[in-house]
Amino acid sequence: MSQLNTLPKKFQEVARAKYGDLKKNEEMHPSVFGVRLPVDIAEKLLKEDGSKNTPLLRSILIEVIRNQPELFAAIQAKVAKLETK
Repeated sequence: MSQLNTLPKKFQEVARAKYGDLKKNEEMHPSVFGVRLPVDIAEKLLKEDGSKNTPLLRSILIEVIRNQPELFAAIQAKVAKLETK
């Protein structure tokens, strides 16, 4: 993010909003994951203006997958069980 200062202020704000939650050396996957969510869940993940809050969603996923592997494994097992029905 050290190169942010060379960008116009508007672009700096957008870049910080998109990637400010990540480590500077974090490698990103090139594909976009799109999911449909129940309204009550989606409302918790949106910003006040109704726009998507990618840093929040990414932080939740990183927290569960990296820092709570038992919870992630339990969710994976539950989904796998549903897929075999």
